[in-house]
Amino acid sequence: MRKFYIFLAALIFIGYSTSDAARINDVRNTKHNLSVSGPGTVKASTETRVCVFCHTPHQAN
Repeated sequence: MRKFYIFLAALIFIGYSTSDAARINDVRNTKHNLSVSGPGTVKASTETRVCVFCHTPHQAN
């Protein structure tokens, strides 16, 4: 019975962790778009790439 509860908890955890990723798959129209074309009040003055702010910090590739 204990294995069943562990399996059930793992299944619920996996379900919740993947549901957020599927729901927000495009940040272009959210406040997280910090490029020039972003809809929010905080945005870059010249950067047009949307993903560069989170995916290439500190001169990473």
